[in-house]
Amino acid sequence: QGRNPLDPNQPLRTVDQAGPAVRLWEARVARGPLKNTRMLLKEFLPDAREVAEQELRVYTDLVDTYPATEDFGDAPVATLRGWFKTSVEVRSLRFRTEWQQRFPRAPVPQAG
Repeated sequence: QGRNPLDPNQPLRTVDQAGPAVRLWEARVARGPLKNTRMLLKEFLPDAREVAEQELRVYTDLVDTYPATEDFGDAPVATLRGWFKTSVEVRSLRFRTEWQQRFPRAPVPQAG
């Protein structure tokens, strides 16, 4: 049986300086109807912008071509809950200070 990349009990870290960087986090929803739902968060660093845009295009195509007669919840892909692109504001001292106070163990996001 192979390694499950989403299983926190089977960690693996690969660093390839030649390729674009994508950081992954496992999270759980804190409030609302999805409370305690497991989520996978991805951060595409600026060098990986094309990878992020391609992933979003592929996901959109999958959703658009999935048969309307079937429940998308049964599709063999994760549900995309949302996305956003950071601005240069993440470079400001105020943002960086507030981020580090609120999320001391998480690196500050990069613009892009």
